[in-house]
Amino acid sequence: DFGIRHYAGDVVYNTVGFLEKNRGSFRDDLITLLKDSKSEFMYDLFEGVKLSTERGGRGKAKAATVASSFKESLSSLMTTLSASNPFFIRCVKPNAKKQANDFQNQLMINQLRYSGMMQTVVIRRSGYPVRRLYSDFCTRYQPLLASIYTEVPKDKVSLYLSKNAPQKE
Repeated sequence: DFGIRHYAGDVVYNTVGFLEKNRGSFRDDLITLLKDSKSEFMYDLFEGVKLSTERGGRGKAKAATVASSFKESLSSLMTTLSASNPFFIRCVKPNAKKQANDFQNQLMINQLRYSGMMQTVVIRRSGYPVRRLYSDFCTRYQPLLASIYTEVPKDKVSLYLSKNAPQKE
């Protein structure tokens, strides 16, 4: 085990089985190319490596590698996200053991701080609203600007907001 101090706190990694989990397999055409290499070094490296057909594979079927599994999983996730309208919920772990009714305040505060929630609370307390799309903003606040502008370009809205923003106390 080893740890790395990230911006979000210390993260401990376990190396047991790392090579086995992350070992990839070469495509048959690549193995053939390297076996046919005129370089003695390359030939020696791949002399004992068998093609998938020699290992009892089905020829074109690829062995699942960590990289191919990850690529497939990522592609599936992107398809799902593209077809949905996601909302994000921030989850906070109450304790390191994930046990019920055991709240470690410092752990929870660190998670909120590292995720930017404390700054969000400060901004919201200052009176600034949640982010809105520009078109939604214009539709909602058009009556305030109607006497000044009939059509509201972005630079005019920015100017209006900078003049009329709530002042810090």
